[in-house]
Amino acid sequence: MKALNELIKYAQFIFGGGLGLLANLAVTYVLADIIGLWFRASYAIGLAANVLFNFLYHRHITFGRKDKSMSRLYKFIPLTLAVTATNYILVLTFTELIILKWLMPVSFLQQYYNYMAIVAVTGLVSVINYLANKLWVFRSE
Repeated sequence: MKALNELIKYAQFIFGGGLGLLANLAVTYVLADIIGLWFRASYAIGLAANVLFNFLYHRHITFGRKDKSMSRLYKFIPLTLAVTATNYILVLTFTELIILKWLMPVSFLQQYYNYMAIVAVTGLVSVINYLANKLWVFRSE
């Protein structure tokens, strides 16, 4: 039963990340395409909205923490930056520096290798991100 509860929490974590991505896209679109703000500035504000949304969602929904501790936010932001950088570096490594796609036996799949690398790395990093949030940012105090 504990494993099922953990799987549900992980699913909530992934769902919240997806909602955060949608918030990012919505904010970026409104600021850039409707208001006319420079795209890079709009995207930076969208990323900030994503991080804030994810923090609030995970605090309340995924991990059920109702405290008002800012120390959780101070842990969440650098963790999010580290996870994002790790994700980027691993995808770059597997798509640019390591030529694994030529080892794939089916040539049809070679054209999708970069996208498969993104999905695989994101899946792996999401598990690490979930555990770091559970055990460090949102642990019971």
